[in-house]
Amino acid sequence: MCVSRLAQILYGVGTLVAMGLILASALTPGWKTIHMPNSTSEINTGLFKFACTAPENSTMNDIIKDGNSTDIEKYCEEWWNNQPTWEKIVIGSFIAALMLHTIALILNLITCCCVCGREYLLRFLGVLSFIAFVLLTTGLTIFGVRNKDSLGDNLKNFDQNEISYSFYLGVGAAALSLINAILGAISASCAKLGCCF
Repeated sequence: MCVSRLAQILYGVGTLVAMGLILASALTPGWKTIHMPNSTSEINTGLFKFACTAPENSTMNDIIKDGNSTDIEKYCEEWWNNQPTWEKIVIGSFIAALMLHTIALILNLITCCCVCGREYLLRFLGVLSFIAFVLLTTGLTIFGVRNKDSLGDNLKNFDQNEISYSFYLGVGAAALSLINAILGAISASCAKLGCCF
């Protein structure tokens, strides 16, 4: 078996897992967990409006305890409509990384069937994964740096704003994208050299 084929198979599996991690990270409500002082209540937000949740059957009145009857849905609507630019950049970087991984997976499948010119097409695998790594790392860095300042004056009753599990799924996706970039480069190099055993 050629080393390039083995690296290409590992690349395909890694790309599928990275895509799963990106989707899980982007679609789950675990980017921010906002805790209340003197309470066990919390609000979880994701990157998208549908991933803004609170404990079941809660209202902001239950959580904030300041006499405000605003529902969680209204809070989430307001949060989504007033999202700062940096959060939109994070969303865009995750969507772009997912698109690049999709293109890379399709290209990887196409190169499995190629007889000639395969080594030229394989060069793109590492490049696409590296660009996805840069996009994910950029989005995660922006979120990590700007997250603590994101509460502002709107929610003065909130005690803590901490990064939650979805962020770490994104970190896993970024790490896997870097590993895929290396596997893509190995696959292209071995295909060019004809490394078979």
